[in-house]
Amino acid sequence: RIADEREEFEKRVRMRLEMMRANQYQKQLKAMKREEEKAEEDVFRREMMEKFAEDDRIEQMNAQKRRLKQVEHRKEIERLLAERRAAFEEERAEAVAQHEEAQRRELERLQIVEEERQRILRTHAQVLGLDDLPKGVLQTDADMALFSKE
Repeated sequence: RIADEREEFEKRVRMRLEMMRANQYQKQLKAMKREEEKAEEDVFRREMMEKFAEDDRIEQMNAQKRRLKQVEHRKEIERLLAERRAAFEEERAEAVAQHEEAQRRELERLQIVEEERQRILRTHAQVLGLDDLPKGVLQTDADMALFSKE
């Protein structure tokens, strides 16, 4: 029975020591967290002070300097816009030129095809009769005239 009491007493002492250690550990964690938060606040304070100081420096630029900067910015904007307009006009002119060149080539191709069709008709008009030709070969009165000469 004494052994049980002693064991019970030792168990309570161990639990009390464990609780004290846990309590001490929690206090240390809280202290570390407070230190981290304080360090973060200090960094934030310093950064904000730097930002406000920079803002004050900018505000201290006199009105003339601000106006000169604004004029400079407007000129740069106008230059960039003029550059964009010129590039757009150049692209549009290039597109028109390409379209006109394509049309010219197509007309040239059609003219060559028509000339070749007429040459073939003239060459073979005497040999072929009207009955030997498919429909649509004779397109104009001039084509018909080649066959009526016979």
